[in-house]
Amino acid sequence: SARKQVVHFNLIATRVLDPRTVLRLGVEFNRQQGLQHNTYRNVYAGGTPLPELHPSERRREDLFVKLSRYLGERSSLNAEYRYYQDDWQLDSHTLGLKLNQYLGEDLVVRYRYRFYRQSGAWFWAEEYATTDGEGGYRSGDYRLGPFDAHLFGGRLEWAPRALVAHLGLLREARLRA
Repeated sequence: SARKQVVHFNLIATRVLDPRTVLRLGVEFNRQQGLQHNTYRNVYAGGTPLPELHPSERRREDLFVKLSRYLGERSSLNAEYRYYQDDWQLDSHTLGLKLNQYLGEDLVVRYRYRFYRQSGAWFWAEEYATTDGEGGYRSGDYRLGPFDAHLFGGRLEWAPRALVAHLGLLREARLRA
């Protein structure tokens, strides 16, 4: 019978800085009340598996900035930064870069890098010494723990316009790898 209520608000502003550059800024606010944990997940506390228990309220905020720039020679660069924090003392930083390059009329290659760093929630632990957990709360959710991540990626996209131009619905078909 547990319920959850979420209130969400965001504000985003976009500005064209010049014919090749677009800047986007945004803020986001969330307030969640009610059940926050997974009722089926257990965590070790006091030497025994117990159901996790999270606080019933959570306030979350984040701020982001994105910059998109056409570089010439049919290539573009996208850079973004995001800062997140909540009242569970979890905060994170994300930095991302994408480089897009056309190789002919129908082929695009994208290179991508993203760095992510997050602290842990104040009550998160891999294992708790007592059944009380931390301040009465326990979490087995790995997403609430501290970690860093590096993501490297690439994508090849083929859009055979000449082949599918007369096919109606498939006119915008793409093959991505």
